[in-house]
Amino acid sequence: MTLTCAARPAHAPTEWLRIEPLRDPVVDGIGYDPRSAYVETFWLPVLGPSTTWMLRRFASHLAVAPGGVDLPVDDLARCLGIGERTGPNAPFARTVKRCVDFQMAEWREEALAVRLRLPPLAQRHLRRLPESLQREHERALMPRKIAGGPPAPLPHTPPAGLPARG
Repeated sequence: MTLTCAARPAHAPTEWLRIEPLRDPVVDGIGYDPRSAYVETFWLPVLGPSTTWMLRRFASHLAVAPGGVDLPVDDLARCLGIGERTGPNAPFARTVKRCVDFQMAEWREEALAVRLRLPPLAQRHLRRLPESLQREHERALMPRKIAGGPPAPLPHTPPAGLPARG
């Protein structure tokens, strides 16, 4: 599969996707691991399942290869269950674009820089959640507001079965 996405630089490789960490001192200090219960519960309805799973997969790979890793686009798309179609409207290209649109990733040179920590939901995103999740979000953040610290890290498990160069 060739990844073609309007936001992808024309000179970037297309059969392999290079991912690298996106460092943001503010978000890295207060944010949530993409594999956390917070992201699954509150970001999932905002980002959608494919984007959330992609960010989780990227976080797992970057936990093993913190300097970055090259992933085969075909295998990654199939492992995420979003098919083998190509082109700018293919599910994989739309999922990568959604990561960029929501500022969870950005294109840099020949790599996609990906957040290792996702920020707490902004008010505009919270308003889009069902009322039950809005209440749960307030309850979930209350201990954190009192303690004033970041959440405890979750164990990292690298994904199985996906070849990587890194």
